[in-house]
Amino acid sequence: MSRIVDNIGFNFIELIDDPKTVEEMISGQKNALRQIGASDVVLTREDLVATPRTYAVVAKNLEGQAIGGVRIHSRLGTRKLPIESDSSPVPHAFRKKIELEPDVCELRGLWADLTLSKISISKLLVSNALTACYDLKFKSVIALAHLRSYRFVVAPLGFELDTRIPPMPYPDERFESMVVWHRGHSVALTKNRDPELRME
Repeated sequence: MSRIVDNIGFNFIELIDDPKTVEEMISGQKNALRQIGASDVVLTREDLVATPRTYAVVAKNLEGQAIGGVRIHSRLGTRKLPIESDSSPVPHAFRKKIELEPDVCELRGLWADLTLSKISISKLLVSNALTACYDLKFKSVIALAHLRSYRFVVAPLGFELDTRIPPMPYPDERFESMVVWHRGHSVALTKNRDPELRME
């Protein structure tokens, strides 16, 4: 699935089927971290390994280069969401509450090339990812968002703060991140969704 907006193509993939794009996503995420002076942030196993039922929406320019992306993680068997795992920055008691939520997926690893309009691309990536999540029949979407991303990217698309969980330093003490939820087809999503991006 794909479409083009302002000379940028948005593609939905299952990562295990596209190892080349996995490498592009990892390289792009590392480059985006360098651009904000955080090249020393260590990417986790969830960032580096493609597993079944892990998806992504990838933005590519006309030359086919990845310029942004976001992953969609799901539970599979005993596999938890990254936010529920032992390596998660979310306190254990709150992780247990998240585990009680049925039919939830997680957005993770949002990045965009800072030489472009990062907020616009990021918003389109998240909007298209939400469309994919609900086409995949998930009932809610969870994510960790730092303050700027919350204000300018995810809140305008209908995400809400989980006020039970205090902000936490993630991926390190330079960044304050918060747990956010998107539940169902909100008005904000309806206004921003991409009607051509569909599951086949």
